Amino acid sequence: MKRLKAYSFRLEPTSQQESLLRQYVGSCRFVYNRVLNLVVELHQASLPFPGYVSLAGNLPGWKKDPETKWLKNTPSQSLQVAVANATDAFIRFFKKQTDHPVFHKKGRNDTVSFPDKKPSGSTRNGAGSPSRNWERSGTGRAGRSTERSGRPRYDSLAENGMSRS
Repeated sequence: MKRLKAYSFRLEPTSQQESLLRQYVGSCRFVYNRVLNLVVELHQASLPFPGYVSLAGNLPGWKKDPETKWLKNTPSQSLQVAVANATDAFIRFFKKQTDHPVFHKKGRNDTVSFPDKKPSGSTRNGAGSPSRNWERSGTGRAGRSTERSGRPRYDSLAENGMSRS
């Protein structure tokens, strides 16, 4: 039987890293809300629920749109997680497991996930996910209470530990 564990870290990013994380969080919140709005419009038009693949297929077009080209600055996998979260919220709603999904607001449970689907946490540019990258590099600090064992599948960062400006 596989045992899943979660570890909690307190990151102390530099001001530049904190600014970048806030951009990532805002981009993911924007994508989540845009997917929610799209599904609500389709539902009101009595069209069937499109599913994750169809909804995630909108991301490249949104990145090319001049009004939302800033989405290119956020890792694609993080945006895909936002689409998956919105899709899952609607699936649970349609199964009558939860209430209707609500739009995310700035400052309320702001999170961003960095899935690690490549060996040793590397991404296209070799940076890896921020929390593991900061642990290795010495830029910013990541405090931890216990040693990790195994290979993590996701790094999710929440704003709880970041200072607010």
